This record gives sequence, structure tokens and C-alpha cells, in this order.
Amino acid sequence: MQLEVLVEGGWRGRYPKWADACGGVLENDAGRWLATLDRSATVQVRCVRFVAMTLRLIGTEPDSDLLRQEVQRWYSAPDASHWMGDGFDARELVDRISDPGTSTAEYNQRNHRCATLGWVRCDSENRPVAFMGGDLMVRRSLITLDDQSVRWEEDGPRTLGFTYVVAPGSRGKGHGRDLVRAVLEHPALAEVDLLACSIDRKNEASLRLIQGIPKFRKSGSDDKSLFFEYDRSSNLPRT
Repeated sequence: MQLEVLVEGGWRGRYPKWADACGGVLENDAGRWLATLDRSATVQVRCVRFVAMTLRLIGTEPDSDLLRQEVQRWYSAPDASHWMGDGFDARELVDRISDPGTSTAEYNQRNHRCATLGWVRCDSENRPVAFMGGDLMVRRSLITLDDQSVRWEEDGPRTLGFTYVVAPGSRGKGHGRDLVRAVLEHPALAEVDLLACSIDRKNEASLRLIQGIPKFRKSGSDDKSLFFEYDRSSNLPRT
């Protein structure tokens, strides 16, 4: 949990420390922290309340293993299994999350897996309710250097191919939409150029979700699925 602080004038801030909801942090402590943002300011705290950490990156949380188990359970629900198809292995996906990327045995390949990322959204009671994640891939090509040696170089956008699922019993409340929107702003995407997903033509709820988020565009289709992309490369400073 964190503290959300509302000061006179309507500015909101988050008190930057983990807090015990039972013990609490004194209101004047939060006021002193806010004052450090502008030492010349006189800060009057109107209210202080506890808020949940709503977006969690699997692999950086102490309970990541429990989050992985929850995600596997959600994907095993009959409707989620139906939409994902027989070739999808939720356990394999979540087990890859936060590992270092392509193994040594796979390294000399055109398609390089940089990492596998996954996020869980929690509701206002800090209960996990939705997951989004997938492999961060980049296409590579062999180039010949002046000394006639060769090496792999990136030859395309860094693309996060993702899937998402909402916990049974938590659907129809906007958690999936809020999760995707929050992930699009997460710092873990700093080196991601493109997000991509495929959605079954008959999965009306997922189609509404993706088509309702600005900048997601249809990039292709086949007999079964529609393909969508979200291009963030124009916002990335590249060196």
C-alpha cells in the first residue's frame, strides 16, 4: 500500500514509502515530504488515504510465484482456454517471465528473444484481477564487417507480442482495459518499439477492448484472427 495525498489546490501525490495500513503514517509526515518538493511552498494537506498498488511487474515482486500460479489458473478457465487455442501453454509463458532472454543454444537465430515480461493488475482491495504479458522479440540479420568477420545486428523493431486474461469473476468491470492502458505507460517498456496481438474474430469483448484504445491499429487478418499493433517507436529516444 501507499499513501495518496491531496493538498490545497487539488494537487495529488503518492507518499514514496511502503506503509502499514494499521500503523499508518502521520498526516504531518506526508506534509513534510510534500514540502521538500518545493521548499518555498506552504503545504496544507487536505486528506490522506491509503491506496493499493494497482500494477505489478512479475519477477520484481516478492510474491511473484503466487502471481504466476494465479495467472495459470485464469488461463485454465474454459472460456480463456477456448480463445487461446490448443497450442497455448500458460505455464510455459509465465515461467519465462523475468528470465534473461534467449538462451545460449538459441542465440544464433534470426529471431532473438530479448526478454519475457508480464504484469498483473490488482483491484482496490489489492486482489489480482488481470494479467498481460508476452515475449519481447527482435529480428536480426548477419552483417559482414570490414575485416570479413560477421555478427548479428537488429533488423527490425523490438516487438512485444502479448496476450491478456481477466480473472473469472472479475470480468465486465474494465480491469482488462485499465491493465492494457497502464502497461502502455510502464517504464519496463522503455526499449519496446511495438506491441502486437492477435484476437479471434468472434471474441467481441477483446476486440472492443483493443479497438477502444487510441493508437492500436489493425495490421492484418486471416480466416480466424485479426492482428493489431501499437507503435511506440516515435516516442522513444534512440541512441
